[in-house]
Amino acid sequence: MTHAELDAAEELDDGDPTELAASTDRLRDALPNLTVLGGCCGTDARHVAAMWGVAPGR
Repeated sequence: MTHAELDAAEELDDGDPTELAASTDRLRDALPNLTVLGGCCGTDARHVAAMWGVAPGR
């Protein structure tokens, strides 16, 4: 979606933290020298916690 479409959207899909973590693991396996990894708009503590394998808020 464009920024304008996102701004006008009444509902946004917040994604699946578990799926993001699995994708991140595959990316790390494929790129062992990767040192920085982030998310996009909407990535929050749940997503980061899943990537680190910890409970949110810990």
